[in-house]
Parts: sequence; C-alpha cells; structure tokens
Amino acid sequence: MAGQQIKLFLVDGTPGGLTTAEITNWTGHVLHARRSDLGALLNRAEAQRTGVYLLLGDDPTAIGETRCYIGEADVVADRLRHHHRDKEFWDRAVVVTSKDTNLTKSHGRYLEARLGGLRSALSHSPLRVAGTARAACTLRRRSAARTASKSPRSAWPKTAASSP
Repeated sequence: MAGQQIKLFLVDGTPGGLTTAEITNWTGHVLHARRSDLGALLNRAEAQRTGVYLLLGDDPTAIGETRCYIGEADVVADRLRHHHRDKEFWDRAVVVTSKDTNLTKSHGRYLEARLGGLRSALSHSPLRVAGTARAACTLRRRSAARTASKSPRSAWPKTAASSP
C-alpha cells in the first residue's frame, strides 16, 4: 500500500485548538474543534457546507470512555448551533465536508449511516446516530452482501457515494 500525506493546519496555532485536515488527492476536508472553539468553527466556510459530524464527549461508563453522536446536515454549522443549545454531553466536534462542495444530502446520509455502522461494529462507546432506522437496515444488508461476495466493492449499490 502506498503512503499518503495528511496535511494538518493548526488554525489558532495550538495543538488542541481548531484543526483542519486534508489528505492529498482526496476531496474531503475535516475540521476538529473543542466546544469552547465552536464559534471559530462555525465561522469557517467548510462549516457552511453539507457534511457529517461527530460530537464527542467523555463518558466514564463507556468502553474507551468516549460517547459519540453522529449526524449529517445540509449546513453543518446550523445543526451544530442547535446541538450546542440542546446536547450537553459533548466537548469536541469533528466535521467532514467536501473541498469541492460536491457532497450532496444523499452522500451525507450515506456517510452518516456508514460511520454509525463502523462505530457499532467497534462497540467502543454508547452511540447515537441521528439517521433513520431504515438507513441502519440498509447498511446491514450491504454489509451482509459484501461479506458474502469475493469482491467487497462489487456488492455495493451503484450510487454516487460509492462510485470511484
């Protein structure tokens, strides 16, 4: 497997502060911020796009001691503002959007369900996925189909999210 370069940018110059991440030749863009830096995150252009987000918080009762909420939104900043008012547990946010703004609502829902499935498979923390039960059922059917197939990607449905 060939190596890949990850570019991290410490927006405020501190290792624990607002951070952006990109992988060379990948259209995705990742933002990470503490809840105390939410204002700076919300002011970024990337937060005005369609994407998925993870809200993370400490939970001593969880394996790994981290609680995770996964969601998606057409405008991630709007949803994070709502969660800032209504969800108390989290102290960190991770936002995944697209550099080229080609991420659609369908892509966001797919990524939300996929992240939820991966998180459930790892069973590391109590999980809350904002998506519907239908998305979880679809993900389980896809996982079962991939397991039965010799070529895992051949079992994926032909959608924009799974196209090369």
